[in-house]
Amino acid sequence: MGKSWLYSLKKDDFPAIAKALGIKLEGLVEEMRKTLSEFIDQTTDEPETVAIVETLEKEYGKRPAVEVKLTGVEGLGRQLWQSTG
Repeated sequence: MGKSWLYSLKKDDFPAIAKALGIKLEGLVEEMRKTLSEFIDQTTDEPETVAIVETLEKEYGKRPAVEVKLTGVEGLGRQLWQSTG
């Protein structure tokens, strides 16, 4: 069971995930991802929890992760100019 799907999660996803797993997830998104990742690591020998996590992975793992494109100053200027033209 992988955990790469955790990086596609948005802040609004965590309350439902916490409820499904019966855990508390609070703080910044990165903190909640870390807590969830640790929880997954600690419960690999609990079949019921593993089944829930696998279901969550199927549901949330379908989304693409957020893609950020970094550009230099010239690229940013060009994008701004094109959007106003």
